[in-house]
Amino acid sequence: MKSDKAEAVGEAVDYGAWILQGPKEKRQTTDEEPSLRLFCIPQAGMGAWAFHGWQEAVGEQIEVMPVELPGRNSRQREPRYTCMKDLVRDLVDALLPEFRRGPFCLLGHSLGAWIAYEVVHELWRRHEPLPLKLYVSANRAPHLCHRSHDVHPVHLHQLKYEQFWEAFEVRYGSNKDLRSEGIRKYVYPMLKDDFTLLETYEWRGFTTTANAVSGGAGSRGLPVPIEAFGAKGDTRYTKEQISGWREHTTVDFREKWFEGPHRYIVDHPEEVRKHVAYDLFGCLV
Repeated sequence: MKSDKAEAVGEAVDYGAWILQGPKEKRQTTDEEPSLRLFCIPQAGMGAWAFHGWQEAVGEQIEVMPVELPGRNSRQREPRYTCMKDLVRDLVDALLPEFRRGPFCLLGHSLGAWIAYEVVHELWRRHEPLPLKLYVSANRAPHLCHRSHDVHPVHLHQLKYEQFWEAFEVRYGSNKDLRSEGIRKYVYPMLKDDFTLLETYEWRGFTTTANAVSGGAGSRGLPVPIEAFGAKGDTRYTKEQISGWREHTTVDFREKWFEGPHRYIVDHPEEVRKHVAYDLFGCLV
């Protein structure tokens, strides 16, 4: 069936502000709908560009939909979100027509893992179509969101400029892209807001402060398969915290570890792209 958004071969499709595909990475198909869409949500401080390059890896049957959050890159002039509930509500409102179009999966990295998880929860709450699978990368299970479960419990969003960058390097290591003082000053406001989003997140399954601190899941998981990814060189979480995602699905759970640091999905994406591409084709069978 021809889509009302179908374009000529190789031309871009305008999905609105929330989706930003790479300029050379459109599906090289005709007017046919893709068999599956993969919505990708990046980590704090990054944009849709983090997933530009994935389209070639997954092939023509699958369309990669990199999510561009407000306040960065193509949406630089828009206000950023600092409340997870508000972000998820507006993201689902904006992308609901795309979620309704056909089969899809979600993938989120770091902060994006919690956003993707909450998007699925919101779709479930609204009785809307759910993804065939949820991929979560480089973040502990959401019922462990309380700072008492953070291996680096300092809240970056509460720190002044100099202290922020000192704590940032302790947490994530040295980043050659952030050595310039000019770049640091430019990205600092965005990172502060993103870390506010991350560090004030509360899992909706918690009913009391005591439950939040204890890390008890205490609610039925999603009826969606979950695969949790970890990086062997990442100190942001423990293996047990990645394994904890199994509490958030009532169906299939899998766990896979890749080589590399926290930014492995950006700096060394080949292995994870290959794995996800292979797994997505399994979803089509």
